[in-house]
Amino acid sequence: MPPREASGGRGRRDDASAGAEVAEEVAEHSGSGVRFQLLLDHARSTRERAVYRGVVSTVGEELAIEVVVTAAATEAELLVHSESPTSGALVAKAAALVRAAARGPLLEGLPPPRRIHRWRARD
Repeated sequence: MPPREASGGRGRRDDASAGAEVAEEVAEHSGSGVRFQLLLDHARSTRERAVYRGVVSTVGEELAIEVVVTAAATEAELLVHSESPTSGALVAKAAALVRAAARGPLLEGLPPPRRIHRWRARD
């Protein structure tokens, strides 16, 4: 079956070219950069604080991390000790990403995001 033609909408493409672009972008990101994957720990979170646990992944390492966000502060720590010289910078970057995603909803009395999944270029 041939790919569908775009139906005249602005910015629309056929399914085949859209899928190829996404696959190319994923392949480009998988070989470099940092992937942050954190999930909200519902059992330890309240309306005033959000606790996230997850993984920070690079090509050469994977760090288990926990980030706690309140309206006033953000604390992040490694769950397993790492000898990596870049682990401190990765923890700080994870704390900033989680704070940016969760602080607004916490201040407004809304539930924070259940999942935070981001990719960033390696500095």
